Amino acid sequence: MALLYGLAIYNVQIDKATGKPNLKIQVRVFKNGEQLFAGKELPFDSSNQKDLKRLDAGGGISLGTSMSPGEYVLQIIVTDMAKDNPQVASQWMDFEITQ
Repeated sequence: MALLYGLAIYNVQIDKATGKPNLKIQVRVFKNGEQLFAGKELPFDSSNQKDLKRLDAGGGISLGTSMSPGEYVLQIIVTDMAKDNPQVASQWMDFEITQ
């Protein structure tokens, strides 16, 4: 099984050195408050974005066959590295595996 996700990122700072956003994105999966998976923090490629005020992002993760039925939480963490003090935004959503 695979879980595909999409998101929009707003209020991004533009890196003065490159003229582009400097973001990192990480995905985590939880069940009953326990972290089951933490993806690597990956750089966001903004080269195909039409509007730097609203960035579209997405991806997918393989859920594998060992995940038992139940309720899970997908968390997406975006870190804006363009400032001296990086800003972090996080969003989560519930999903369920039924069989």
